[in-house]
Amino acid sequence: MKKVLLVAFVFICIVGCSLGGKTEVEGQAVFSDEGKEWSAEYIFDHKLYQERKTNWVTLEPKEIQLTPEQLKYITVEIQTSDGDMVTGNVKAMMNKLDDNAVSFLVGTLNDRTCKEDVFKMKIIYKNEEEVLNLKMAEDE
Repeated sequence: MKKVLLVAFVFICIVGCSLGGKTEVEGQAVFSDEGKEWSAEYIFDHKLYQERKTNWVTLEPKEIQLTPEQLKYITVEIQTSDGDMVTGNVKAMMNKLDDNAVSFLVGTLNDRTCKEDVFKMKIIYKNEEEVLNLKMAEDE
């Protein structure tokens, strides 16, 4: 009986400490921010992540009209709270352009995604940079 209690205690400590009091996303969550020139969303979908280890990011410019040709001028860097980073050119990624917003797939950012996570996204368009901090809305 003491061994069972000890194993249960150790398991609870490991699981509790590994998340550090954070709430893991189990379904779908949207992390977003809006800057001077761009708005962005990282849509974490637990099911898509489990199947393909990818999730969608959507960028929308405030001033310019995006065309397929202009996508080659957009580079993004996405950094997790843990410091892991994904970088790429939007034209080179699987993307879709719709209503002046471009959505594209990004690879694995975290092994776990928590509601409290913040993703730092640097958007580089024709040598102009903007940094956004993508967070979940507090009411979700």
